Amino acid sequence: SGPLSVDFGKLANVTQIDLSYNTFTGTIPTVFASLEYLRTLLLHSNDLTGSVSAGICNRTGDAFFDINRLTADCGGSPPEVSCDCCHECF
Repeated sequence: SGPLSVDFGKLANVTQIDLSYNTFTGTIPTVFASLEYLRTLLLHSNDLTGSVSAGICNRTGDAFFDINRLTADCGGSPPEVSCDCCHECF
């Protein structure tokens, strides 16, 4: 519970982060964009607000070093999280 820590940026070699189904609050830190090997970032089913940063969105795609699975609570009306690049909205 609580806000997501910028200390996630210290996980230099991580490939998957699954933070779904928790009670995290606040905004999504931009440090996720700096994790070079990150391929999966699951943020759905929390109490996060705001938007997924352009830095994270710029890392989504089909290239080898891209984030190829990104989820967030962007499916509601209005959405809790604004995400133009999420692969799946909850």
